[in-house]
Amino acid sequence: FFCRRNFQFCCSNKDVTASAAKGLQPQPGAMRVTLGYLLTAAGLGHMCLGALLFFNASMMQTGNLLFVPGVVLTFGVRGTLEMCATEGNRRGTATYVAGLLLIRYVSSFVGFWLQCYAIFLLLTGNYDGFLSTLVWMVKMLPVVGPIFDTVDDIPWVKKQLARAGVKSD
Repeated sequence: FFCRRNFQFCCSNKDVTASAAKGLQPQPGAMRVTLGYLLTAAGLGHMCLGALLFFNASMMQTGNLLFVPGVVLTFGVRGTLEMCATEGNRRGTATYVAGLLLIRYVSSFVGFWLQCYAIFLLLTGNYDGFLSTLVWMVKMLPVVGPIFDTVDDIPWVKKQLARAGVKSD
């Protein structure tokens, strides 16, 4: 058991119960969610690294093996199934699975871009607030924000953002 008060491993049960009494016990699902974040980030990292290494299929398959369980650990089995099986997200789920199979058996280049499109579909399907938050966060970045503000004023981009459900300023 790891105690936060002195940053060392506690060996006795007395220390464990004392820290639990002080409210230092972690939340029940916190470790699962943290591991889910870690696996999701590692999966996305492997996917990007596989794309940088001229669409290395082995690296991208490893990314998929890390990303999918990471999402399941983050949202839980029921939450993942609800997100993927809702009417607005079925197309994104089918596209992601098709991209996964394309990476495995046919072409890692086409499969990678199909999976990127599928993730975009899944994130914008029933979660309009997510894309709005993402656009707001990009606008707050020091270098990219002013550039995105100028791109955001282009009529075609404004139309696409409005179609995706992003609220304009």
